[in-house]
Amino acid sequence: MKPKPISEQMKTLNKHELEMLESVENDEWISNYNVLDQFEKRKRELALAAHNSIVQHKLNNNNNNNNDVDINININRKELNLIEELALEEGLSYEKWILNSIYRSIRYAR
Repeated sequence: MKPKPISEQMKTLNKHELEMLESVENDEWISNYNVLDQFEKRKRELALAAHNSIVQHKLNNNNNNNNDVDINININRKELNLIEELALEEGLSYEKWILNSIYRSIRYAR
């Protein structure tokens, strides 16, 4: 089916559409390809960073002979302060104290 001529299509536009068309024809709209380029560049950078992070994590775990795996956790500052106090009482770093607590919990669960 052949499209209708532009003159006929123009008759079907409402007031808002006609105002937009006039605005475009008066060069009031500016394409901003620079923003899109920056977005795509940043997207590629983040994808590469994510890929490198995964590769590095796998390399670290493969080079670790005792099968230890690093983990990250988020913890409330108030709770971390309490853990640090408990660890200090036992003469341990808070990281070692947390690890010992996990081991104790595992032994208790069995």
